[in-house]
Amino acid sequence: MFAHFNAGKRSIALDLNQPRGQAVARELMARADIFIENFRPGVMQRFGLDYASVAEDQPHLVYCSISGFGQQGPFAQHGAYAPIAHASSGYDKAHMAGQA
Repeated sequence: MFAHFNAGKRSIALDLNQPRGQAVARELMARADIFIENFRPGVMQRFGLDYASVAEDQPHLVYCSISGFGQQGPFAQHGAYAPIAHASSGYDKAHMAGQA
């Protein structure tokens, strides 16, 4: 399934719980123009990789935090990825083939 959704993209798996994983993330940010993360609010801060933590060293970096249910509100701490967002929003129902 990963290969299907990420065809043609380069990827790397990092263990952000480990200092080496955090260091590699910072190295990649230093070479990037845009960084997008989709963890629940506060996760990147725990790793020292949130915008406030990297902005001074990477002022050029466009940093996007796109969590499934927003950065604030009653569902902000709920994890989400595309299938959850589709089901929660009614996207799948609205785009079902053959439905009147």
